Amino acid sequence: MLPIIGITVAFETILENSPVPGADLYYTNREYARAVELAGAVPVMLPAVKDETVLRGLLDRLDALVVTGGVRPLPKDMLAEPVLPGLKEQNPARYASDYRLIAEALRRDMPLLGICRGHQMINEVTGGNLCLRLPEPHPHCQTSPPAAPAHAVEIEPDTLVHRIVGQRHLPVNSLHLQAVEKVGPGMIVAARAEDGVVEAIESKNHSFVLGLQFHPEKMTDESIYLNFFKALANQAKAYRSNALR
Repeated sequence: MLPIIGITVAFETILENSPVPGADLYYTNREYARAVELAGAVPVMLPAVKDETVLRGLLDRLDALVVTGGVRPLPKDMLAEPVLPGLKEQNPARYASDYRLIAEALRRDMPLLGICRGHQMINEVTGGNLCLRLPEPHPHCQTSPPAAPAHAVEIEPDTLVHRIVGQRHLPVNSLHLQAVEKVGPGMIVAARAEDGVVEAIESKNHSFVLGLQFHPEKMTDESIYLNFFKALANQAKAYRSNALR
């Protein structure tokens, strides 16, 4: 059987901020599901749940988890501030939902991939913190098409990222105003941008826990970016095999 990979979703607590104002929606970019499918796994969109028994029941049916990035820009009043609010302040309900999923996935040693906001969430759950606004000017919020590279990252040798891409430098896109500042205990920095901004983190204590500040799901027409999802799918197969023993 194909492995099943759960994908977290975005939602708004203030319904006027919804993509359809006033509508209580779950939503995310379609590229996440497409990337998981192209990698040979079954994508499943995950609702936000509060009940711990239901949450564990969701994860019982999964072989890996993708924690997604934000979908829509922050509200203009937030963007106008010199220091942006933290992830929890931006959306407390989504923060709580993602936090519980990540914590339980870590406890199970379930394969885990976080992208952009999801990468930052993994770092916070493991005890790291966030740079609340990158200094200006910076090349991390591109205006070019999101599939276009904006800058390069330097990858540390002997890391999971290095094994996945097989090279020390990788052009990436860049769509963020915040970044990991200090990594949590047990996590390491696997890649940085040329200006030192953390672009990838991974766990020393788990089989496959990876956070990427960039968006490989938007670049899967090139195989090197799809490789992140293929690596996740392969690890999900191993996780499923171990769970069935």
